[in-house]
Amino acid sequence: MRKLLLMLAVLCGTASAWAAVTDLPEMSTEGSIKWYTIKNVRQNKYATYAGETAQMTQQSTPTSASFFYFTESETEGAVKIHNYDAGDLLCAGHSSWTADGIDWYLAAQSTGVSISNNADASDNGSSWNDYQGDGKLIAYWNGADAGSAWEIAKVEDFTALLDQYKNSAKTELETLITVPAIYSVSIEDALASIGNVTLSDISGFDDAVNSINSIVTNYKSTAYQALAGKYFTINTPARTNGYMQMGTTQVTGVSSVTTPANLWQFVYDNGAVNVYNPYTGKYLCEPGNNSVAVAVTTVRTSAGDYQLVINSAAETETAKVKFTSNGKSVHMDGSSNLVRWDNGGASEWTLTEITDFSELIKFCKTTATTALDVWAKLPNVFDATLVSTATTNISAITSTEWPAFATIDAEVKNVTDALESKYFTFQTKATDTNRNGVYVGVP
Repeated sequence: MRKLLLMLAVLCGTASAWAAVTDLPEMSTEGSIKWYTIKNVRQNKYATYAGETAQMTQQSTPTSASFFYFTESETEGAVKIHNYDAGDLLCAGHSSWTADGIDWYLAAQSTGVSISNNADASDNGSSWNDYQGDGKLIAYWNGADAGSAWEIAKVEDFTALLDQYKNSAKTELETLITVPAIYSVSIEDALASIGNVTLSDISGFDDAVNSINSIVTNYKSTAYQALAGKYFTINTPARTNGYMQMGTTQVTGVSSVTTPANLWQFVYDNGAVNVYNPYTGKYLCEPGNNSVAVAVTTVRTSAGDYQLVINSAAETETAKVKFTSNGKSVHMDGSSNLVRWDNGGASEWTLTEITDFSELIKFCKTTATTALDVWAKLPNVFDATLVSTATTNISAITSTEWPAFATIDAEVKNVTDALESKYFTFQTKATDTNRNGVYVGVP
C-alpha cells in the first residue's frame, strides 16, 4: 500500500488548492489519493501522527506525518482516516491506529469541521479537540465547540507547504541575528542554502524538512562555538538587582558589575550551551522544579544544558534572550534569586560582551588595597611585611587582561593564609560593663 501511495502522490501543478474552513474533503479511492492537512482553527497548528499508540500532536509547520486522506466506510455517512506515516494503519482514536480503524463523522460547523466518532456532532462523544492548545489533541469533547473546529485543506502542491517551512526557518534566522552578542555569524550562506532545498513529491518532504532543520541547527552551532572565550554580563531590566552574580551555592542578582563574579561565558557542546562563571569555576545547573533555586556545580552535566532562545516579542528591545531547559526558563524572582520558571519579563535577558576589563580591575585593586590598609592597622593579627608587600604588588599591576583578577586574589590570599599558623585569644572590650573583658572560650 505504501508503495502505491508513493506512486500516486505526484505533484499535480504549481498552485495549492486550499479548501474553505468549513468545506468537507473529497474521498480518496485506491486509484486516486487526495491528500489533506488538518489544521485546528483556534491555534493554527497541524494535526500530526506521532506513532501507533502515541497521542497525536500539533505542530506549527507540517511534516509528512501531517498528511491525511479519507476513504468511505461501509457505514453510511462515516469515513476512515489515513495518514502518510501510518502506512496501512487507520485512525482508531487519538492515540490508537489499527488495521481496521473506527468510523469517523465529519460535519461542517460555523467555524470549521468537527471530527467525531459519533454521527451527532452535538453529542458529547469522542471529538478531535484543541482545548489544550499547544501540545496534544484531546478526545471526549462537544463536537460543536469552537475548540473542536478544524480546517481540512487539500494539498496539491507540496512545494507550497515546503515554502512555508522555508519561510519559517528564514524568519527564525533573521530573528536570531537581532541579538548580535550571540549570533554575530553572517546568515547569508544559511539563507541561500535553505533556498536551494528542493522537493520532488510527498515522498521527499521529510528529507527536505530535515535538510532545512539541519541548516538552522548548523548555523546555531557555529554561532555558539564563536562564543568561546568571550565574556558577558547577563542582566534583566525587569529587576533593579538584575545582573547575575555567582555566589557560593546560588546565583543572585546585584545592581551593578563590581566583581569578576558578575562576568559569564557560554560553553557549547553537542547542541547545547552551559552557562559558566569563569571566576568561580562553576556552571548553572537545572534544578527541575518551578520556583526552586537554580543550582550551581563545578562539573558540567546534562542537567546544565540550556538553549539560548530568542524572544522576538520581548518587552524590552535588548532583553530578548531566554535560557531554557526542559521547556522552563531561568528567571530572576522578586528577591533577585535565580530560579526556574515558565516565562515572564524577568526571564528575558540582555547579554553584553565585555572586552575591556580595565575599569573592573581598577575597582578590584582599590577594594583590595582598602582592605589591606585596614589590616595594616592590626599588627597583632596580620603580618605587616606581608601586608606591605601585597599592597605594593597590587598597586603595581598594570595588566588589563583577565589574569589580573587572579593576581589580586593571590596577593590577598598570601596575607590571609599566614593567619593559619597563628594563635589568638578573643576578649571583649574591658570597658564593657556587662561583659567586663570576658575571653571567648569553649564551654
